[in-house]
Order: sequence, then structure tokens, then C-alpha cells
Amino acid sequence: MAVKIMEGKDAGKVLYEGRVVDIEIRCYADGEYDKYALAYNEDTNKIEKYLLETTAVGVTKTLCEIDAPREIREKVWAIKEAKVIANISQKCRNEGFAIEKGSFVKVARGRKDVGAVGELFWMRENPNYTRIGIKDTKGNVYWNYLNNVDLVESEVEEKINHRIHAMVGERKQAFLEGRIRVPQ
Repeated sequence: MAVKIMEGKDAGKVLYEGRVVDIEIRCYADGEYDKYALAYNEDTNKIEKYLLETTAVGVTKTLCEIDAPREIREKVWAIKEAKVIANISQKCRNEGFAIEKGSFVKVARGRKDVGAVGELFWMRENPNYTRIGIKDTKGNVYWNYLNNVDLVESEVEEKINHRIHAMVGERKQAFLEGRIRVPQ
């Protein structure tokens, strides 16, 4: 049905048929609210907002139903994808990653072996600290503490890119299936 006007001179008129992808409600601190239909406009390749309801005076009563088919949802995703990637990327970069066996680390602090880079192959946790063993590409072994090492930058980027790719794929599928709202 899309947006159907229920009263006034345009009563019975249907707008945005087959193009409504979401309904957005904006609530304000004073108890006021606005309710919008988000619809895809093929002419401009943009998402338009149509005011459905408000606590303000002078809005025609309307009904609205989300009715956009998968093809339209794919076009909307294409518009929003860059912003979704940017948001997820920022979130991933803020979270950080755990250092675990198999990680490539660099000794960044401490009294010895600062600058050594290698694979973390051994860990032993104690109540106050965690001892680690690092083996570099030449086979040299370095013994240090977990709090003295950082992940090698290339490994951090690889993990971030892998996580971003997975999360964007999950969000896209959920949006196309109608399980989540239009990404903001």
C-alpha cells in the first residue's frame, strides 16, 4: 500500500507505492514526536522523508506500510553502504584486539628486546602478569611480558578488515531481508 492519505482533498491517494523502505519516528524531550515514511525516489536516487504524523497541528491523517521489494532495498543499500562501512570501521578501530598465541607482536616497552618482532608462541598467565615467548623469522626466541608488546600494525589492519567485511555482509543481508531498519 505504501503511503495512503486518509482525509482531506487528497483522500484515497497513494504515494510512494512499492518504494517505502522504513518508518522513522523522532521523539523530542518535550513529548512531541514526528513520524516519517522513508521512501526511495528513483528519479533522484535518494531516500525521501514523507511526514506521516506529528503532534504539531495541520498534518493530514495517513496510513503507511513498508512495501519496498528487494530490488529497491538493494538500491537503498547502495546509497547507505559507504556510511555503514565508515561506522563499522570506526567501531572496529575503537575496540582493539586481544593478543593471543599465533599473533605477530612487537616488543614496544620494557628493559630488554625492545623492537623485536615475531610470532607469540607461548603464554603463561600468573595472578599479577603474563609471561610470553616470541619467535622471530630467524628462529631467535625472546622471553618477555604481555604488557610490553603490541600487535604488529599489519596484523591489526588485517583483523580490522576481516571484521569489517563480515559485519557489513551480515548487515546487508539483514537489511535486504527486512530484519533491520535503514542504516543511518
